[in-house]
Amino acid sequence: ITEALKEFGSEALSAADDIATANIALTHMTGDASAAHETVEQLEALGIKDGLAMPALLTAAQRMTAMLPPGTQVVSLLGHIADGAQVMGTGVDQAANKFDQMVNQGTLAARSLMSLGLSLTTVAEAMDEVNPSADATSATVAKMFKAMDPGDRIQVLETALEGLGG
Repeated sequence: ITEALKEFGSEALSAADDIATANIALTHMTGDASAAHETVEQLEALGIKDGLAMPALLTAAQRMTAMLPPGTQVVSLLGHIADGAQVMGTGVDQAANKFDQMVNQGTLAARSLMSLGLSLTTVAEAMDEVNPSADATSATVAKMFKAMDPGDRIQVLETALEGLGG
């Protein structure tokens, strides 16, 4: 019993340290301590609601905050990404990394989309929903996506992820 309590205490301290580190990192990246604190609280709520591990959520949030344009709703995106990852049985951190790569590089690949529970067809449908004049198809969506700015790419991918019902 003593060993179990010691392990529990150690894990609790590690989790608290992870949260403090995330708060510091997010404050540094955004320049806003209260927004960073609010983000961490929202991540905790998301983790509890969806049964996600906090270390993975915190890491993904930090990376996304660093890589995506300012003002991106990281917690909301992570919720959608977590839904897609759950559909495919992948980790939220792996799926978030794929999302970041797609947004920043403008590259859509079937394998990367699969980690989010998406396909070229679902992204083409989302692109048409975001921009009805796009007339995207699974054959043309990758080239069209590459030509978009990162903010529009986020909107298209988030729309596709919302279609998963999360």
